[in-house]
Amino acid sequence: MCIFKAATSMATLTFRLSSGRNGVALLSLTESEVENIREQIRDNSGQNNELRSANAQLHNANAHLRMQNVYLCDQNTCLQSELSRLYASESYLRQYVEELQAMLKVFKWQEEEEFPKLVANQPVQPSLIRLTEEVSL
Repeated sequence: MCIFKAATSMATLTFRLSSGRNGVALLSLTESEVENIREQIRDNSGQNNELRSANAQLHNANAHLRMQNVYLCDQNTCLQSELSRLYASESYLRQYVEELQAMLKVFKWQEEEEFPKLVANQPVQPSLIRLTEEVSL
């Protein structure tokens, strides 16, 4: 049996090293050393519990953020679909406006060029005069 002394920051520790079964060394510690080790185990256990709690909170926050991300992706898809629909509507409306403008040009041309020719070539009927007066009012 050997007795060793070791200096630590707390105090000088004495422990015995004795030969056990099959030549395995057994360590014998003093009561204060055992208490110090227990204190370290409690501290480590407390830190471990704090880390587990923080990890669980981060896991929950991550799950919440993933759900928000899925929701925002769905919203983005809906908005992109709506935007595509609006672009298609805008394109249709532009084409429709162009057609209406072309029709308006034709009507103006008919009003300015063709209608006076038709009126000049036909006798004026009294019912047409009344109709023209009503429209101009």
